[in-house]
Amino acid sequence: MKTITFIISFFISLSSFAQAKLGMNNFYTITPASATTTVGIAYNSNITIRCAVQNKGNAVFNGNINLLRSIVSGTFQSTTLLTYTTAAVTLNPGDTINLVFNDSVTTSSYRQSGNGNTVVVWPVSSAASTIDSLRTIPIYTAGPNSIHEFEKNELIIYPNPANQLLFIKPEQGVDYKEIRIYDIQMKVIMKTPFNESVDISKLPVGLYRINVSTTKEKEYTSQFTKTD
Repeated sequence: MKTITFIISFFISLSSFAQAKLGMNNFYTITPASATTTVGIAYNSNITIRCAVQNKGNAVFNGNINLLRSIVSGTFQSTTLLTYTTAAVTLNPGDTINLVFNDSVTTSSYRQSGNGNTVVVWPVSSAASTIDSLRTIPIYTAGPNSIHEFEKNELIIYPNPANQLLFIKPEQGVDYKEIRIYDIQMKVIMKTPFNESVDISKLPVGLYRINVSTTKEKEYTSQFTKTD
């Protein structure tokens, strides 16, 4: 009898750990593509972000999903905005639901900045916990005079796209210090002392951002695509 009671208690305790958990899939797209380049996008324009929410828990999810976003640009962070609410959906563990939302590029949330504007997106539901968020590559904005601040600190690189070596054209009189390469989630995946060529052959295919710092704490940055 004690054995049966123990087994029942054991399985009850296991079931108590079963929980639906919502997180963001790493794959997304941003339209128009010019919003993610130095060309930037004018204020009062719209961008469309296609992303996916995934049930990363070990129980079935049943309920509505609210998609929230915030904008981060340097030390500035915009207020949280509810961008999308789904109808009632069912997601088994590991399942994803593709969501599409439009965002208006306004002066109250987006900044004209050399660092760009990172869009942070996360799911919220009363039927599950939230365990992570999605951070996009920077969205750049063009000011009223159409001169982008980013261009003042643009790093000249070639070839782009590249598959083996990425070359950096140094600016005369600048003492460079360090190279950092970021993936689309803005995670540092490579850090090395400055050199005019960088071996990117081991990087997965995709879009990356490269930053080069100087001894005077200035940063130059650009984006490149790694190909097969």
